[in-house]
Amino acid sequence: MEYDPDFWHYLLAFPEATLPGVESFVYWSKDKIRKPVVSIVHACIQRVEKGGSSYFIALKHIYDSHYYMANAEFLTLVPDRGAKTGFFLVHSLRARIDPPRKLRAVLLGKIKGAMRDELVELLQGTKDRLEAARQGAESSQGCRTAVIGHR
Repeated sequence: MEYDPDFWHYLLAFPEATLPGVESFVYWSKDKIRKPVVSIVHACIQRVEKGGSSYFIALKHIYDSHYYMANAEFLTLVPDRGAKTGFFLVHSLRARIDPPRKLRAVLLGKIKGAMRDELVELLQGTKDRLEAARQGAESSQGCRTAVIGHR
């Protein structure tokens, strides 16, 4: 599945560009990578109706107080055609980092390790939340079936 060229243009030309059907917002966060990093992020969500509903999500960092020169994340949710309610989540992260020059060699390895650990933690947390939501939906469907059968 390919991103829509209009979606790419919208991401690059924000805030001047607009694109119908795209939900967009800006938020800030504070993460700790050796020391606090404050980020301002532009988030965009596009729903695509080609062969089933898919979603493209882009998170483009507008500002980072430390370490990052550029940072963008892309997530794609694609329906699993073999399952009624399943989907595949593809997560891509592209970052350009700039640690302080005096400690570059030491910090670069630590920053890369911290980013790798954070990615593993993020993916595991996402998997756990999705599985918990699925189990909750399945158990609530089971309860409805039991109540209907009881009547």
